[in-house]
Amino acid sequence: MEQIIHKSLAGRRFALMGFERPEEESIIAALATARGIGHVVGGMHHHIPGLQGLNHFARFDASIINASANHVPEQPAPIEILAGSRKPAIIVGSFSDLIKQYHGIADINREFVLRPYTPDDLILRAFRILRFVESTQAIEASMHNGGPPRGGRRRRRRHYRSDLDNPEALQLCL
Repeated sequence: MEQIIHKSLAGRRFALMGFERPEEESIIAALATARGIGHVVGGMHHHIPGLQGLNHFARFDASIINASANHVPEQPAPIEILAGSRKPAIIVGSFSDLIKQYHGIADINREFVLRPYTPDDLILRAFRILRFVESTQAIEASMHNGGPPRGGRRRRRRHYRSDLDNPEALQLCL
């Protein structure tokens, strides 16, 4: 299972927001063990002009957000930015922080991690949110292409009419 997780996270990019430096470094190190890439974007000690726009996160596969981080001057709190996004995210915080923020950020592509957590907890949550996104994309693609494939190959339904001029003609479906 560990190999599957590492293969799934390899090369994936995660935006980290709102963490103190020691926690940022531990998250980046945890992601690196699975060959994932963590980038600090805004947060406690970082101000990035124009971060209010959600397009800033387009280059990332998912976000890891500190639920207890406050806003820095001229920049909303990370949790407020996340509330306007459908991007998959892991929200890290204490029980009380997560409960206070839950109603504004709860979504099917969110995972919550309580402090204290282990690097393995974080890696497993990252794997889960990305697997959810992959599954959703596969379902959407199959629905766009006419439904789910059967037996590995997509079958077409063929309709034959015995007599096009006869309204009572039998229609055969194969």
